[in-house]
Amino acid sequence: MKGTQGFGLKYTQVDDFNLIGHSDSNFDEDKETGVSTLGYAISIRSRAISSRSNKQSVLVDSTTEAECVAAAEATKEIVWLRKILEDL
Repeated sequence: MKGTQGFGLKYTQVDDFNLIGHSDSNFDEDKETGVSTLGYAISIRSRAISSRSNKQSVLVDSTTEAECVAAAEATKEIVWLRKILEDL
């Protein structure tokens, strides 16, 4: 541990932050169940702070609908993170 004393996370006050979200989906990836996959990453100042990748919880009928579900999930995460950061 003596050689790693300089490692760690440094938290500093940020007065102005922008949450950036990127989402994507893969429509009808699982041919047996018809379930699509979604993924998103949320970042502040080019640093990822949250990410997720899993099968969608709803069945969709198109690529557009799958993309909308992924975007909605990313948006919910951004809203939640914004509330947490405002409280901090």
